[in-house]
Amino acid sequence: MKSLPDQDPPEIFGMHSNADIAFQRDTSDLYCREILNIAAEKSGGGGDDDGGSGGDNIILEIVNKYIEGIPQ
Repeated sequence: MKSLPDQDPPEIFGMHSNADIAFQRDTSDLYCREILNIAAEKSGGGGDDDGGSGGDNIILEIVNKYIEGIPQ
C-alpha cells in the first residue's frame, strides 16, 4: 500500500531544494542550543551531590529520543 511522504518537498511550495537543507541545519542548531542550555542549567553551581549528572541524564534522554526518530 502506498502512503504519502512524511515531509513535503520544498519544490511544491516554489522554493529551491536547498531550502530543506537550510531548514534541517537551522533545526539541528536549535536542538544543540537547547541541549546546551539544559546542560548549563542543570550543572550550574547548585551544590548537587551527584556533580551535575542529573543534567547529563536529561540530555541523554533527549538525544536518545531524537536518535530514535532518525530514519534508518
